[in-house]
Formats: sequence, structure tokens, C-alpha cells
Amino acid sequence: MKKSRKFPERIITTMKNTITKIQHFILFDIDSSSVGATLVRHGKNSDSILIKREELFSLRKNITNGNEYPFDRFFDLTCATLRKVADEILLQSLIHIDTIYVNVSTPWMSAQKRVINYEKKKPFIFTKELADELVEKEIASSFDHNIDYAKHDVDLIDRRIVDVYANGYPTRNALGKEMSQVEIHTLTSVMSKKTKQTFSGILEQVFHRDVTFVSNTFINYQSAQTLLPDINDAIVVDLAGEVTDVLLVKDDHLLQVGSIPVGTHHIVRTLRDTLKISINKAHSLLRLRNDNHLDEAYADSLENALSQAFTLWFKEFFNLLDRYAQSGVLPHTIVLKADTQTLSWVEEQILKQDHLAEHMHAGSKIEIITLFNNKKNLAFHDAELGIFDAFLAEQA
Repeated sequence: MKKSRKFPERIITTMKNTITKIQHFILFDIDSSSVGATLVRHGKNSDSILIKREELFSLRKNITNGNEYPFDRFFDLTCATLRKVADEILLQSLIHIDTIYVNVSTPWMSAQKRVINYEKKKPFIFTKELADELVEKEIASSFDHNIDYAKHDVDLIDRRIVDVYANGYPTRNALGKEMSQVEIHTLTSVMSKKTKQTFSGILEQVFHRDVTFVSNTFINYQSAQTLLPDINDAIVVDLAGEVTDVLLVKDDHLLQVGSIPVGTHHIVRTLRDTLKISINKAHSLLRLRNDNHLDEAYADSLENALSQAFTLWFKEFFNLLDRYAQSGVLPHTIVLKADTQTLSWVEEQILKQDHLAEHMHAGSKIEIITLFNNKKNLAFHDAELGIFDAFLAEQA
């Protein structure tokens, strides 16, 4: 468990100006292995331009520490952890809070890319009102007829337009343009009603107010676009505790959305079982290896066990990319999100996998970059929450 910390002033200044408006937000991050939260302060100038982001307090608590539990028990542990994090951050937020945001990841939410086609014989002007109307109709139809939604009692939590094609051609700003056919690509994220009500209920009991849910899938996509503007083609990999989310982006367009049911906890558990050690010892060995604190002979003997542990994850990852490759050649750039304990090790292991290149441009060398290295997030103790806040700042 990561202990909570109160930080001295950690500031990102985007330009020198006079702050005339202060806002405070609480951001929660709920993934498959932990619950994090941060209290942030945004300062804006008289033109409502954000000129300062400041982290006031941050904490993150593990849910299971990598141990395996039946889903019902896992859900209960997640709720208990969310309540502990909420209670602790409440003690540090005795100020006016403008909004409470909750970022949810797989398995608590599910995202789908959906396509809306609209065509008329007579040319029309594409407006925001028309776009909203088409998206609303598609969502209503989806909840009535989509077999995935019909099987589960779900609520919509996030819906974003990610691409617009006018008369068959991609366009960055379609509003106000004349066309006879439009294709709208959306990223739609849902949660089960029970999960959403439970998470909302916990936070509303603590803070006595509504909360706003956000999809981690869209945050990953938008953050890669915003924080890495020179990267137009990439495989975005969010390697969490129990699952891994994978996005395929080509020419700045979101083509595929998927996930595999294997994450860092599966890697650690495989290491535990191979070496017949405790889960805590397995975590410790990874940390010591990454910090180069292991005896050289012991580190060498550990490599076989580490390779076996990685193979479980990589097999699932490769199979997913194999399916993605059916629609064309894959990018050679991988944007990787993972916790600090496994980030460098996973990067090292991926670069060893020569057969990944069979799905990429001939002669391409795999390049791995991480969103956590972006300068906008260095002032945040928790990199995940830093990316979340950067995303919200861009949306403001």
C-alpha cells in the first residue's frame, strides 16, 4: 500500500500571467489493482485560460496486492478501498470543491468504437446540433438492440466523437461544412448499473454530492494524441493489475479498441509460482531487479523465471495484435502505461520479441515511449493521476 502524502507546492506553469480564478477538484482513479485520488488546484486568468496546475494531496491504495479472489470478493475489496481513499482525502479537502471526477478502467467499464452513417440526396451543412442528434439516436438504438448491452444492465458514462468522415474523406473540423454523406466514429463507454450506483453511493456518502464518471479508454486515446502530438501511429498499451487495454491508432484515427485478461498481477503471480515464493517476495524481487540491487549471479538465475512470467502476458498481447493486423500493417511505436515497478522490465521484454515485427512495416524497429515522461505530469507524485488531470485541463 502506498502511504498518503501531503506535498509541498508542486506546480506546472504554462505561461506567466495573473490568476484571477481558482478551482479545486478531486480526481479518483479506479482500476483493476488500486484506487488513487488527488486534490488539485487550477488557476485561470481573466480569459479563463488555465495557467497553473497544482497537486495539493495525493494517495493510492492497492486493492488485493496481487492476490487472487473470486469476483464478488474482489468487488467488495474494491469498494472498501474506495471508501478508505475517499475518507482520507476528505480530511485534506476542507475547501470548496468544484467537481469530483471518477476515472474508471476495465473491468469496471467497457468501451466500444461505433460508427454512425448519415446520407441525404441533397447536400446539407454539418452542425453540432445534427451531430448530437445523430449520436443520441445511435445510443438509444444501441441500448435497445445491441446484444452486448442487452445481456447486461448498463449505464452510459462517456460518449465521445473521435473521427468524422465527410463524403468519404477524414476531416478534422467538419462543423459548418457542406456534404451529402457523413460518417461519425464514436467511442462509447458503459458501466453496469450496479457498479456505477455502488461507486457513486460510496462517494456521495462521503462528500454529499454527485460525481462525474470518465472513461479511461478515452483518456488513454486523447492523452496519446495531446501529450505526444508528433506520434500519429501507435499501439497504446495500458498494462494494469488484472487486465491490459490496447488501442490501435493510425494516422491519428482510432481504429481498434480491445483488452486482454492478463496484467502485471498475472506476471507477478507466475513469478511467485515458478519460484515457489510469496506474492510479497515476488513483488520485492521485481523492485530489487529494477533498482539493480540483486547479486549478479542471482539476477542471472532469475531471468528464466522472469521470461516465463512475461510469456503469459505476451502470448495474449501477440494474439490481439494478430487480430488487429488483419486490417493492415501495424505501427512500430508502442505507447506504454504501466506502474513503475514493471514499466522498464516490460519495455525490455517487449523489445526482445523479434516476431512482433512480422506485423509491422518491413525493417521497422519497435519504439517504446511512455506518457509518464511528459513534462506536464512530472509535478504529480502519481503519474496516472497526473495524466488524468492533464486530460481534464485540455478539456476545459
